[in-house]
Amino acid sequence: MALEELKALGIGMIKPFCYDPIQIRPTERLPDLGQVFNDYKRFSRILDAHILNSGAGELLSYALAALRPDYNRRDLNWGTEKDGSQRTNEDIEMFCQLGHHGFAHVLQIKKLLERPHLTRSESTRLAYCRNHFLLNFGKALKSGELLPHTPQPLHRSQAFIPSKLLRIPTIAEHVESVGLQDCLGRSVSHILADAGLNPKWPAEHARHSDTLQRTALYLECQNDNINLVAHLIASGADVEQRAMNGLAPLHVAAISGRASICLMLWRKLNQASSEYKDRAGRSALMWASLYGHRSIVEYFARRELGGLMRQDKFGSTALSLAVYRGNIYIVRDLMSYLQKVLVPRQSQQVVNIPDNRGRSPFWYAAKISNYPIMICLVRGGAEVSEQDKYGFRPLAEAARQGNAKVVRFLLNLNQFEASTGTTTVIKVDAKARDHEGKTPLVLAVEAGNVECAKLLVQYNPADFNVKHEQDMELAQKIAWKRWDAHMLKALGLCDRF
Repeated sequence: MALEELKALGIGMIKPFCYDPIQIRPTERLPDLGQVFNDYKRFSRILDAHILNSGAGELLSYALAALRPDYNRRDLNWGTEKDGSQRTNEDIEMFCQLGHHGFAHVLQIKKLLERPHLTRSESTRLAYCRNHFLLNFGKALKSGELLPHTPQPLHRSQAFIPSKLLRIPTIAEHVESVGLQDCLGRSVSHILADAGLNPKWPAEHARHSDTLQRTALYLECQNDNINLVAHLIASGADVEQRAMNGLAPLHVAAISGRASICLMLWRKLNQASSEYKDRAGRSALMWASLYGHRSIVEYFARRELGGLMRQDKFGSTALSLAVYRGNIYIVRDLMSYLQKVLVPRQSQQVVNIPDNRGRSPFWYAAKISNYPIMICLVRGGAEVSEQDKYGFRPLAEAARQGNAKVVRFLLNLNQFEASTGTTTVIKVDAKARDHEGKTPLVLAVEAGNVECAKLLVQYNPADFNVKHEQDMELAQKIAWKRWDAHMLKALGLCDRF
């Protein structure tokens, strides 16, 4: 159960990174987090082997079966029958009398997970069995076999209460009164906060961090309780401490859209929060731009316009992150700030800053087919035909993906003289080649995108024909090889069908 909860907490810490334009495996982005989970998982396997070698294999099997997910509990679920519940109580008493307090404790936890009701006698028995269980478990950890493999927090505490059980008032009150850390290094206040309850956060808990390096501020900055955040800061909470995912309280507040908390933390950080970055080099302005919180973006953009030009370690800017999420309002705000304080040339440079993959904000706008953003960026001086490091330009990518509307939009950006057919303004090179020497037309035909191929064939200014013939021949060969009748018609071979 502790592993399941640790995994759930880890997923929650990875979640803010799920919307990044740079998709990286969680284990690569947060290696420390994966290491912690693997350490606990490895210890769990070693502990199972230790129990089996001690001759308690049958009890271990019962315990594992009792704590399986709901869909595997059919033979162990007593449903609504009083007889089943009574039999379980008798089994718990029997194991207590036999001295198997650990398994009795497991059965009680199982029962509470399915029926969260606790009588006074059951509460007393649960505490009795738990104390014996923890005592015996602590002795086992000190043995020579387990000691080298035991995660550090388990040396301090072997207790663990599932979050679901903490919603039972009796258990929550008991845990709060005892005041011990659990096996995940969490204080009582951390445990209650993870269960969705409202901890009191005494001073010693406000300064404590758990196994995942989460502090009280990290947890509470996700909520909109500014008075509690002020109390934690007054209690000595570290406003700069980052959790294992690299995020500090300020970044968590920016992600969660807590503008008033961002202001409080910014003042506490001596008004340097726009430059205060997480481990990925991302500021609060960048996070607010990614998650679409206009008030926070406005707050930081007005105080540190240099933050609009800064890049994280993946090369992303606040503008490119807003474009990637398709938030036209944030994009317009950022463009407005740029145009107010920078000369046009500098503003255009910011608009065209590429990330580490060579992709500009306009490249991403074309990728997601967001026309309001594409228009906004073009008016701001965006380059519309820059290629990424893989050789793909927006037109080529649209043709390859079958996005006919984007292909039409990009081709219409070019201007040519109607009488002569000569191109007068070239913004998008329709015959530009990628690293493999393929044009957008060839890419569209290879992908079987008929509408895109048709648009590229119909794009026919006079100075485009000469070099276009070779690509037409190659495209026709590809279509003939696949015997794609619709594509051949789009390429102008109608008379053969």
